[in-house]
Amino acid sequence: MREKRKKCSEAELDRIISEYGDQVLRFCSLYLKGDCYLAEDAAQETFLVVYRKYGDLHDKFSEFAWIIQIAKNQCRNILRKKYLHIEILCEMVEKREQKEEGKKKSLVDEIQKLTWREREAVVMYYYQELSVKEIAEILKVREPTVRQRIKRGLDKLKMVLESEGLYGKDMEQEVKFL
Repeated sequence: MREKRKKCSEAELDRIISEYGDQVLRFCSLYLKGDCYLAEDAAQETFLVVYRKYGDLHDKFSEFAWIIQIAKNQCRNILRKKYLHIEILCEMVEKREQKEEGKKKSLVDEIQKLTWREREAVVMYYYQELSVKEIAEILKVREPTVRQRIKRGLDKLKMVLESEGLYGKDMEQEVKFL
């Protein structure tokens, strides 16, 4: 006999949104290159999917890791739309022109320059504080692949972090760990 799916009540959805809403929005914002409107759309879509598919949550996944995986997929769906690629490229060109005019580089801008694979690994590891194992499960890749993406991303960020005075011995130990 088929097992009945667990439904998500409104109270449960309220709990999930209040517990993870800010983190999901931050993740989406970083993934979508700082576009707050697209990030809000992606976060809303994420919680709609969570509401509809709550019964699909497996015990092997932590609830937060499962939600972040859904958010990642929603962000990817948004980025797949052709017209958005053009808008994002125009924004990137505009940001680079502003930097050339002497504006200070920010760490977020530098994170945005990473490849999407490096960016998602760095954001999940440092901003969402997920373990390498959880990231590997979300991205459906091996743990060494996750470590490599984080290390490559950090290597690219190292110069910027050093110039901002944010790269110290503790960060060096973190890089060696990976």
